[in-house]
Amino acid sequence: MHFIVDFMTHFSNKQLLTIGDGLLRIEKHEVISLASRYINKLPHTLNNLIDTLIDRGVYSEEEIREQLFAKVKLLLPKLAELIEDRYFLENELLYRYQTNRYSYYSAESTNELASAKNQLTMLLDDLKQIQQISVVQNNYVEQLIKSVENLLESHLPSKEIFYIID
Repeated sequence: MHFIVDFMTHFSNKQLLTIGDGLLRIEKHEVISLASRYINKLPHTLNNLIDTLIDRGVYSEEEIREQLFAKVKLLLPKLAELIEDRYFLENELLYRYQTNRYSYYSAESTNELASAKNQLTMLLDDLKQIQQISVVQNNYVEQLIKSVENLLESHLPSKEIFYIID
């Protein structure tokens, strides 16, 4: 999994879709039996894959975009399923961010887009509140604030990559 995370941006779209298929086949009961370091890396791997698929989908032609976004639509519930029993605030925030990004970039009507923008604004408010009350610096929150602000201002994925590498 560490290899996949480290080299995510170097894989082709086809390879990313294949990786997504493999991650979708993982059953929750199988994850429980994995060593704890794998259990903790799996949500990050899924998050980075979702992030890459969304970024590439935004800049791709319609047919490729549809394939990439279709995989994101399947991977988001898998991410939610995996973080459900092993709750960490960072995973919850990343899930909300990716869900909102997907909704924003896949919106097919002005109402859907307005709703996605509203959800992103609410997430940004939550992130800023968490940042204010945090006793220690939280890199996840800081990077997510930058990413949400960039999305709302530029309407495109950031040129900087803020993948989580543990």
